[in-house]
Amino acid sequence: MAKIKFGDYLKSKERREAVYESDELIAKRARALIDADSYAVQPKFRVENYKKAMDLLEQIPDHPDAAGMLEECRAGISQAQADMARTDFEKGRYHLENAATEHEFKKSSEELAAISEELKQQKDDLSKSQNTSDAAGSAPEYEDMIRQTEAMKVQAEEKVAIYAKKTTRSRYIALVVFLAIVAALIYAMVSGYGWYLAAKIEGLSGMYDSAYSRFYKLGDYLDSREQYQLYKEKYLRQREQEESRDLPDADVGDTVAFSGFNWLVLEKEDTTLRLICTAPDKNSVFFGVSYDGPQKKLREEMSIEPETGEAEHMADEESAVTESEQTEADQQSAAGKGGSAGRTEETADPEKVTTWKDSSLRAYLNETVPEHEFTPAEIAAMVPQNSETTQNAQYGTKQEETVEDLVSILSAEQVQAYLEDGVMKTPSVDMWLRTPGHDLHSAAYMTSKGNIILYGNDVTDDSLSVCPMIVVDYTKMESE
Repeated sequence: MAKIKFGDYLKSKERREAVYESDELIAKRARALIDADSYAVQPKFRVENYKKAMDLLEQIPDHPDAAGMLEECRAGISQAQADMARTDFEKGRYHLENAATEHEFKKSSEELAAISEELKQQKDDLSKSQNTSDAAGSAPEYEDMIRQTEAMKVQAEEKVAIYAKKTTRSRYIALVVFLAIVAALIYAMVSGYGWYLAAKIEGLSGMYDSAYSRFYKLGDYLDSREQYQLYKEKYLRQREQEESRDLPDADVGDTVAFSGFNWLVLEKEDTTLRLICTAPDKNSVFFGVSYDGPQKKLREEMSIEPETGEAEHMADEESAVTESEQTEADQQSAAGKGGSAGRTEETADPEKVTTWKDSSLRAYLNETVPEHEFTPAEIAAMVPQNSETTQNAQYGTKQEETVEDLVSILSAEQVQAYLEDGVMKTPSVDMWLRTPGHDLHSAAYMTSKGNIILYGNDVTDDSLSVCPMIVVDYTKMESE
């Protein structure tokens, strides 16, 4: 075949005409692919070179060197595949030897499984090749690599199983520890230790009010009594300091904190504040009290609190007495003219005349309540006030005594005056007034809707509450 000149080749390319190479040139190109440096070219690319060379040689079957070069290609492919198999085999061995985690052993097992299948495939291809001598010589090597690969795969799987057992054991231990912690927490709650720790943490965090309340509820648990006394004193000192700081800035109409209650400022004169608690809490000492009758027993200090059984017995007796009195009151009740629905009246002792001076409510507010609800420093800051004569303008009843009280309540005249001034706020409860009702067995009251009921309610009814009034001179407030 005639040799094509380079100029003619370019012209034919421009004309998009087919270009034909000489057999010799094709043979040279095939030889270049075959003679590629085996040390510089990886086995995978050597196989590709041999296959390209074989494709070229198939175009020149009559060339005198074609048959020999084809045989070289087949032998080269066989050798390159063998080299590739050894490379993969050694890589798999290296990965297994350097694996250190469960994930790495899993990857190594999968890699070795793939290498084993590859070796088996190459062995089968080699046995089918025309060069039986090469097949016979390489078969034992493949069999040995396959055997070692399978052994390494088993080794990797064993490592994975060991790690799985460790993981399972770790999870089991973690579960046991978790359940033990939960059981300990449940036991702590049931036994009171959890509440004890919560109270201790609150105390250390400066939440003295909550801390001493929790310790009180724990009773004799561990050293709860001592902790109660400790944090109660801390709370009281903290409360007094806050009062000394906040009271001087208060003005008429403001709400201030004093003795653990919220008070409305009715008047301010120099350093003196007249305060009223218009929203007593349902659990407070001011909620649900009679004007003149049995008053609720206040909680005593832990150090002198009766035993549980005795306390329950006392509570049962008090409940029985209250129920008896309530039944008697219900039987003797009449529809109250001008009174609120559900109010009861008693006329068991028509000879008895109730006045503010001799009422149980006055004694309760001035003797019992201060002892339990005010600190010595707070009592020292409270100024005695005159509870003056008050008269029921509608029914003509009158109380003529003027007495001095530390804690008092408003009269109907005072409430009306404060309402007109816009200072007084509607109470959250139905509250007693000092003014007598339609007779001296009843007392006027103000409803939570802001209505003044001059007809009044029976003085023994404890379904009403009291909104106490005090006068405080904050300059006399000296915390211990």
